Amino acid sequence: MVPTLRAGDAILVDQAYRRAKPRIGDIVAFHPPAGAVRRRCGRRPPAGQACGTATRRNSARNFIKPIVGRPGDRVSIRHGHVIRDGERAREDFITPCAAGEDCDFARTFTVAANRYYLLGDNRGSSDDSRYWGPVAAKSIVGRVQRLGP
Repeated sequence: MVPTLRAGDAILVDQAYRRAKPRIGDIVAFHPPAGAVRRRCGRRPPAGQACGTATRRNSARNFIKPIVGRPGDRVSIRHGHVIRDGERAREDFITPCAAGEDCDFARTFTVAANRYYLLGDNRGSSDDSRYWGPVAAKSIVGRVQRLGP
């Protein structure tokens, strides 16, 4: 999550999603699919497409990432930038990809119902939905708020 969050930052995870649905740009704490530990996708995607189907079980670990895709959104990734429903997302906070990093998944897919797509800020080295797929809504613990160092 660097540069948005750094090691040692104090955060608060609230239960906002008991009353509302997660939104694009929300930073969330969640239990990733079990495949996240080994960068394993639930179903091997076609060449040039990020993982669109997660493994069935969740990991017990907690991850923190921002939401970049909601259920029904059509998503692709070009040079580390999210293309959502044909439009490049405004993401001035990300650390761009460097040469040789895995940042191009130009083939579009649709985020499944009750799933959210999450990508880290440091796109060239983030372990995120590109590799292990979208996260189930029920796996989102809550919205993260940064309290400071």
